[in-house]
Amino acid sequence: MDPISLDSVVSSGDSVPVGDNRVATDEASDEGDSIRTDAGEVVPDLASVQCPEPMVSIEEGAKVAPQTVLHLHGEDSTSANGPIESYQGTVDQPSDNKFILIPSASNPNPIYEVAVAGEYTDHLDVCDA
Repeated sequence: MDPISLDSVVSSGDSVPVGDNRVATDEASDEGDSIRTDAGEVVPDLASVQCPEPMVSIEEGAKVAPQTVLHLHGEDSTSANGPIESYQGTVDQPSDNKFILIPSASNPNPIYEVAVAGEYTDHLDVCDA
């Protein structure tokens, strides 16, 4: 059996909405990690926003044989802003591999089977409060 190479790739998808048509100035405010807009509104300073950090690990390791069930672990993802509230996983996989994340893509610790040899890339997006 040919080994399968797995590359864990993570990305951060957190964003902070600041509303429509607001232009931030360099004017300092008394609000800590925020800035004052030209309209006088105080909004988060996007340069100081800390996005959650997704972390995904594969229990079986980076190289496995076809027909292996992989156990992904995303529960070590972190956020400085509070607990992780949602997870969204995806897998880039060979077109011949038809398996999905079980029980769902929103589970922090899903499983899936690698049925055919090839390259698989696991992605995890996390959102915090």
